[in-house]
Amino acid sequence: MYNMFHSPYAYPEGHPDHDPEVTKALREHEKTWGGFNDTPPGWREITEEEFVRSNFFSYDPEKVEHRQLMHAGITDEKGTAPLHGARLYFFWDGTGVALMDDFWAGKIRFFAFGCKHKWREVYGDEVKKLGFGRLYSHDHALVCDECGRMKVVDSSG
Repeated sequence: MYNMFHSPYAYPEGHPDHDPEVTKALREHEKTWGGFNDTPPGWREITEEEFVRSNFFSYDPEKVEHRQLMHAGITDEKGTAPLHGARLYFFWDGTGVALMDDFWAGKIRFFAFGCKHKWREVYGDEVKKLGFGRLYSHDHALVCDECGRMKVVDSSG
């Protein structure tokens, strides 16, 4: 299956390692997140402080990808828009972060992408209607008003 440990490109049909399931999963990933030279939806530069507080140090990514971003609309210190190398980390909740080298400036730039979640807690009949299942006394059912993603948080510590 296409995952964070697999090459970002599927082997072509006829190659001994060609796997149609990998090709299918890659195409689905590209529909949501774009291709090798594209920035994913919701691409935005963030500060180092925002990066430190992101999912990067809390969760393992579902996928890691290297991209050479040609369509990033990002300029360097000279005001040009060169090809940028970026390492993208995709997380379970429809978000991600990226590290990009600014080679000539000798810096690392930080980016986030995906949904900027706006979590709202739901209660009672809405919890059942949304299909959360059984919740325990310290569980909180949350829905993102932006993308519809759902999660349960256990606040028991």
